[in-house]
Amino acid sequence: MINVFKYLGILILSVLISITVLYQYKKSNIYSELETDGYFELVNQPQNIPQNIINTYNEVYPETAESILIPRYDCPCRNLIYFKYCNRNRLDYYIATRIIKNEIGRNQCIKIHLNNFDFLYNCIGIQKASKFYFNSDLNKLSKENMTKLILMVKNPTSYNPKRNPEKLNQAYNKYINDL
Repeated sequence: MINVFKYLGILILSVLISITVLYQYKKSNIYSELETDGYFELVNQPQNIPQNIINTYNEVYPETAESILIPRYDCPCRNLIYFKYCNRNRLDYYIATRIIKNEIGRNQCIKIHLNNFDFLYNCIGIQKASKFYFNSDLNKLSKENMTKLILMVKNPTSYNPKRNPEKLNQAYNKYINDL
């Protein structure tokens, strides 16, 4: 009976080592792909988003212990690399998300994501969306409108202030009540 546990322990250990080696191999390949495709160069681009927008994003979509382990839909790092890795296997997608998040950090991912997000009506970036939807500069937005813009990131079609103002207001009220 002791021999069975001994061999079972050796088997489990060898499987864990194999998985670790495979993970490290895939991670190194994906890291070089991300470097080649210029994902790390995005950090050097000017990301002129006020800190209060970043704080609002972190309030609306807080980073939980679960989201640290398994990136969720609202993780900006996940959204940043979605189009490159969405058609590949989940492990590649997960590894690429983790690399981006560890290399450039959550707040920088948020800035890059908000500057490149399509808010509909040819409004690429939160600056243009602020002017289009609320006729205001991003720095002069009220806390309510700032939160509404951040809520639009989840689904810009459903939470569109021009088409569905009542649905956006419901989402905003739900967020306020959940605080």
